[in-house]
Amino acid sequence: MTGPRERHAARHPVEFERARSSFRALSTRSQSPRQRFDFWRSLFPRIELDPVEEDSRRDFEGHVLHYAAQDGTAFVFCTNDDTRARFGQSEGNFVMLSLTLAGSAKVQHGFDTRFIFRPSSGLLALDGGQQSTTVSRDHSVISLMLPRDKIVAALGNDLTVLREGPVSLPHRGMTHLLTSHLHTMAMEGERLDRRSADIAMKAATDMALATLAQVDNREDGQQVPGHDAAVLAAARRYIQLQCGDHKLTAAGIARAVGCSRAYLYQAFAVEELSVGDTLRAARLERAAALLLAFADMPVKLVAFRSGYADAAAFARAFRTHRGMSPREYREFCQC
Repeated sequence: MTGPRERHAARHPVEFERARSSFRALSTRSQSPRQRFDFWRSLFPRIELDPVEEDSRRDFEGHVLHYAAQDGTAFVFCTNDDTRARFGQSEGNFVMLSLTLAGSAKVQHGFDTRFIFRPSSGLLALDGGQQSTTVSRDHSVISLMLPRDKIVAALGNDLTVLREGPVSLPHRGMTHLLTSHLHTMAMEGERLDRRSADIAMKAATDMALATLAQVDNREDGQQVPGHDAAVLAAARRYIQLQCGDHKLTAAGIARAVGCSRAYLYQAFAVEELSVGDTLRAARLERAAALLLAFADMPVKLVAFRSGYADAAAFARAFRTHRGMSPREYREFCQC
């Protein structure tokens, strides 16, 4: 039997998550097929959402890691079926920082200005109060939404440069720190307790305001026609987040970040890295973290959640990487 609190949470999931003031993982799989898209749309009240293909409204697939603070700041890491999002609604008094991890989002601003968000685009800023439409395909994205009044109070202006469309944030300094922090929040947020989650979100907000201060004048921000200077960084971010998928391959990584497999290999080779070694290292680092964080988790499950379908192959790779077996590593670190 459900009480008033549970019924309110079901009707207002975003408001309920804000009250909890912590990261929460939500999925449309928790709903019946007929209700999945409506549930997904209810999670994003500031944006008008529709499926790109009407037939996909039924059995819509979407997964999100979400944090909503009392002051209206929100963090979202989501992967979902293709959608059309319309900004500039009555609730659109915010600026969104967006980091595409896979796929693309085509943006129409005004009548004819178009931009494409790709993993190589880096961190972008979008004015949620301006009329624009995005069509996302095979999209995985991390977003941070900041209320406009918070930006005005901190910076003394409302970033008029964003009125002409999305802006690519400078590829230096604070932008790099914020990008790394958002990526870490996406990986670790679900494991944080309330106090730690609040601290992580406060740090993200402070870094975001400092980053936005760099685009006060037009020369600091670059309008986004599309550029491919960050393929390596995008691929490494994608590997860190998706290394638990035992079917992940170089071809899949290249497809996700929007380049050919040959170009992906070339981008890694410039830094004397290899795709295979980077993926292997990410999987083994995830395994080491899981072994310590979940003392009762069977090693076979650790292997699977770290991207290894074969537990024996995982044990051999872990011994080579750490100099001891997974069980020995767990026991050694717990002493």
